[in-house]
Amino acid sequence: MIPLLLALTLAAPAVGQSLPWFAGWSADDRVINRDAVLAAPAEGRVIVLFATWCAPCEAGLKALAAAREEGALPGVELTLIACGEPPATVKPWLAARGLDGVRVIYDRFGAIARDLGVERSTGTARRLALPRVVVADRAGVVRAVFDGAEAHDPARVAAALKTPTPLRAPAAP
Repeated sequence: MIPLLLALTLAAPAVGQSLPWFAGWSADDRVINRDAVLAAPAEGRVIVLFATWCAPCEAGLKALAAAREEGALPGVELTLIACGEPPATVKPWLAARGLDGVRVIYDRFGAIARDLGVERSTGTARRLALPRVVVADRAGVVRAVFDGAEAHDPARVAAALKTPTPLRAPAAP
């Protein structure tokens, strides 16, 4: 409950606006930024901020992976943002869940988490409100932002990409 409340208080990418700038690293230390993500041809993009210790992240990633495999999200590129964890932790975790072929950006210092609204720093402490799913169309316009345990719902993601007007998920009760 606390992560969800924290997520609601953090700034999210603005729905209807361009995807905010972000940059991180690949597992082999290449810089990957927003422009590289947007350069890949796709009908839409689903950007998932996650951590291996986050139970809702795990369940949600499994749901998205199954939806992609079943063809429920045609033309959608999935990009994962690993929040604060190294490739040595993330790669085997993703492989065990059938997600080893998905693009992963490693957010070593929390900049992406801050820019996309899931991290709040207080002094030396970092708090992450995960999961967060940012859905963007082919032009990079944010169509929806979903937080919490239901953030990875493939039907909601697909609907956000088909809706002519970008939407923001209603706040959870």
